[in-house]
Amino acid sequence: MPKLRGADGKYKPITGLSNEQSQAIFMLVYGDYKYNKDIYEELNVPKSTFYHWFTQDLFVEELTKARNAKFKEMSNKALKKLDELLDSQDSRSAIRAVEMVLKENNHLRDKLNLDVNTKQEIRISLVDDEEETEE
Repeated sequence: MPKLRGADGKYKPITGLSNEQSQAIFMLVYGDYKYNKDIYEELNVPKSTFYHWFTQDLFVEELTKARNAKFKEMSNKALKKLDELLDSQDSRSAIRAVEMVLKENNHLRDKLNLDVNTKQEIRISLVDDEEETEE
């Protein structure tokens, strides 16, 4: 993905996009903006122009690339946090972490029965839809 900021920290346009479009992509992905209105007003771009950008292939492609790069960054942080949660003393956090890991690795089907007793033992059983569970 092209850098959205140069060495001086200023926005650097993506080839084929205007400076405002490059800034908008950066703001959409990395900014702390609650509403799109805040972005197009800060860029001093008409609302209609801003929303027209979303119909342009190059803008959408570059926005998608920037979002994918952001998700990749977030995935690394999420995996580290998930690893911490697997060792958590809080049984609910540990259970959710186990469930996420199992689902991600296709070891968890539709249903998961979890029983936690007062001794903090965790019992996990995988149940197929066709089988009935015993309580």
